Amino acid sequence: MKNKSLRVLMVDDSEDDALLTIRELKKGGYNPAYERVETAAAMKKALKEKQWDIILCDYSLSKFNAPSAIAVLKKANIGIPIIIVSGTISEDVAVECMLLGAHDYIIKGKLSRLSSAIARELKEVEVRIKQNHMDEKLRREEQRFRAFVEHSSDIIVLLNLEGIITYIIRRGESFRIQA
Repeated sequence: MKNKSLRVLMVDDSEDDALLTIRELKKGGYNPAYERVETAAAMKKALKEKQWDIILCDYSLSKFNAPSAIAVLKKANIGIPIIIVSGTISEDVAVECMLLGAHDYIIKGKLSRLSSAIARELKEVEVRIKQNHMDEKLRREEQRFRAFVEHSSDIIVLLNLEGIITYIIRRGESFRIQA
């Protein structure tokens, strides 16, 4: 398997832990390019200056924590998945982070799950992007159809697949036919 490029923003105050995480990503088939930050200001700067595929965040840092990192990400309004990677985190704290917007949590002592969690989140991002494009396309088509209908002097009749009239539109009026 060819290593897949991965741009990782690491919110962690331990270079050793970051390197262990990077080693696990390499074992999982990724070729990670990463930057490690320790403060809200550094995270904001990194989010502004570069594009990231994933954020891996320790729960508790000396000057920062995961809930604050999630808040920074939300404020930046960027759809990057954030996974909490922490040494000691209770189930209640993990649930709290998930409710705030974290996509998953991994215990640092069990990093073998990290690569599959990242793969899942990257697929989810692709799905969300496709869904957003489809929603935008649908919105444009609806606007086009409305403009067509509003400026038409003709009567427009909509049929369902069985050929039954379901809607009649006349300038300024519309009638839904109940089957």
